[in-house]
Amino acid sequence: VGPTGVLALTLGGADNDVGQMQLAESPFQCSSTKRTFFQCRFNLTLASAGTVAANELFIGLATEQTTTNFIASDGLSLAVDNCIGFVKFDAGATMSAVVRVSDVQSLTTGVATPVTATWITASFYYDGANTYFYTSANADGSDATLVATLTADTTAVLNPTLYIKGGEAKANVLNVDYIGV
Repeated sequence: VGPTGVLALTLGGADNDVGQMQLAESPFQCSSTKRTFFQCRFNLTLASAGTVAANELFIGLATEQTTTNFIASDGLSLAVDNCIGFVKFDAGATMSAVVRVSDVQSLTTGVATPVTATWITASFYYDGANTYFYTSANADGSDATLVATLTADTTAVLNPTLYIKGGEAKANVLNVDYIGV
């Protein structure tokens, strides 16, 4: 939708509806000898009387997973094997920066607070040893603020991933303006 092509992942309106997008293959692999940069501009648009805290979100790179094994069924932890990105768990109002390596994760909480229909530009940079996470209110990320640095080192083959799960019976929407790796 929109003149520049905004992707809208719209939930059906039932509790625990899921929208997930991944490629059918995993073309990216982080390496200590290469650098990786990821950026995505998105917003969460809530249906009438919807709440941010009731949704689960992930924006980033992850190993190929199905919706049933991406976030644990309780909505409070990741089940994906390997990932780098931004996650929001059920019953929380803020997003966290996460690096998960073979089911062991490093996490920094409170790095971004989604507000309905307000755009966030989220990015991370992996320098071969550390991952630096940034958030911005500008479309181009020009006012990016460093919000976390994690040292976990995933070398798994990864895939751009968008994930939203509703924890309430609302047709909430994850809008994505762009995603780039």
